[in-house]
Amino acid sequence: MPMSELDRDSQRRIDQQVLYYATIGRDELDERLEQLEREWDMDRWLLMLTSGLSVVALLSGGRRKGRWSLLSGMLGALLLSNALEEPSASPLLRRLGIRTRTEIAREQQGLLVIRGDMDALREDLQETLHQALHELESEELETVSH
Repeated sequence: MPMSELDRDSQRRIDQQVLYYATIGRDELDERLEQLEREWDMDRWLLMLTSGLSVVALLSGGRRKGRWSLLSGMLGALLLSNALEEPSASPLLRRLGIRTRTEIAREQQGLLVIRGDMDALREDLQETLHQALHELESEELETVSH
């Protein structure tokens, strides 16, 4: 699937962020990773906005049912669209700076690589693999000797 202009812009911003944090200190990098942990993704924003507007529509519906019923229906359609496919509100929300879960995760992964966390993960995986191979070899030797 080809990248949209919004996707290219987002990837460019992520690349710029990662490059920026590659040039500064560890404390700032750690702080940015903490910010990313707290950042709301598009799904969370959509749920908050639609549920908040639904409550407003419900509370206001007693006075003018027609308009508020229409709003409730539109909000339901937005949530259904979000559940079934890419959110229809995503271009608007993305232009407002709200990112998808995947976009936030990409930046986190880039920063973790810079911080060296992926090196430690690779070393842990290599050690686990080495232990598993050693155990397999031991089991094979026991099987052959019996």
